[in-house]
Amino acid sequence: MPSLRRHGLTEPLAVSTFIAVSAAGRAVQLEIRTRSQVQSLCEEKRRGNELRESKEVDTIRYDALKKDYDNIVIQQSRLKDSISIRKDAGENTLQRVLDEAKQQSLIKDFNLQLEIAGKRPDAVIEMKNGTKIVVDSKHPEPPNELLSGSKDNGDDDFDRKKYKEKLHNHIRDLSKKGYHSCLPDSLNLTIMLVPGEGYLQAAYDPSSGVDDLGLHDYAAKQNILLVGPNGLRSIIQLLSFQQMEEDQAAKLDDENVRQILQSHLQPLWTNSVLPKMRKMTLDLDKVVNSINDLGDDISAFDEELRSKAVLDLEKVGKTKLPKKVSEPVIFDVDSRTNSPNQ
Repeated sequence: MPSLRRHGLTEPLAVSTFIAVSAAGRAVQLEIRTRSQVQSLCEEKRRGNELRESKEVDTIRYDALKKDYDNIVIQQSRLKDSISIRKDAGENTLQRVLDEAKQQSLIKDFNLQLEIAGKRPDAVIEMKNGTKIVVDSKHPEPPNELLSGSKDNGDDDFDRKKYKEKLHNHIRDLSKKGYHSCLPDSLNLTIMLVPGEGYLQAAYDPSSGVDDLGLHDYAAKQNILLVGPNGLRSIIQLLSFQQMEEDQAAKLDDENVRQILQSHLQPLWTNSVLPKMRKMTLDLDKVVNSINDLGDDISAFDEELRSKAVLDLEKVGKTKLPKKVSEPVIFDVDSRTNSPNQ
C-alpha cells in the first residue's frame, strides 16, 4: 500500500481506519433507510386512520339515510293504506287553519263537530257579521304519483281519471248531506277541504296545471267548493276583508245621512214643525181650560138639581161628569224642556 505509506500510515492502522469508515457509512445508510421506513409507516398509518374515519362517516351517513328512507316508506304506506291517518291529517289541518284565522281576528269563532239537523260537519265557521260557513274535511286516497313523487307518462291519465272518480264520490256524498241548507245564515255552499293543495294538483293536467277534467265545475254544480288549506285561508281572508269594507261603507253612509239631516231636516223641524206643534198645544190648552171652567159650572148646577130632587137621574146611566181634563204638556222649543203650560 504505497499510498498509505506516503501518508505515514502503517498497514494495520490503515485497515482499521478503512473498516471504521465503512462501518460508519453503513450506519448512516441504515439510519436513512430506517427514517424513510418510519415515515412510510406513519404515512400508511395516517392514511389508514383517514380511511377508517371515512368509512365510519359513510356508515353513519348510510345508516341515517336508510333510517330516513325507512321512515318515508312507512309513512307512505300508512298514508296509502290507513284511512284514519289521512282523516286525522285533514282534520288537524282544518283546526290549525281555523285557529290561525281566529288569532288573526279574521273570524268571530268556529265550532268543531257541531250537530246540524242530526248531522255533524267537521267545522262551522262564524264570521264577524254572523255569516256561517260549513267546512267538511275529506281524505281521498292519493294517486301513486303523489305518494312516490314520480310520474309515469303511460299511467298518468289513467291514474288521474281514477283519482277524479274518487273525488267525485266524496263530492256527491257531501252534497247529499246538505249541511248548509240546514243552517240559518249560512253561505249557499259547503266547503270540502282536502289535506293539501297537492291533493288537487294531482287531478290537474301535469304539463299545464289546468283542471282539464272539470273537477271544480262538477263540485260547483253540487254546491260544493273544493279547496286545500291555502284555499280555505284565502276564502276566510276575502270574506273578512269584504265585511270590513262593508262596515266602513256603512259608517260613511251613516255619517252622510247625519250631515244631510242636519243640513236639511233640522231647519224644517225647528223652524216649522215644532213651532206649529207648540201653537196647537197652546190653543188646546185654552180649549181645555174653557172645557174645565164650563164643566165646573155644569157640575155645580147638576149637584143643585140632584139635591132638590128636581130630576130623577139615578135611573139614567152615564150622567156623571168626568174629572177635569189634564193640561197638555208643551214642548218648549227655546229651553228644550218639557213643561206644562201655566
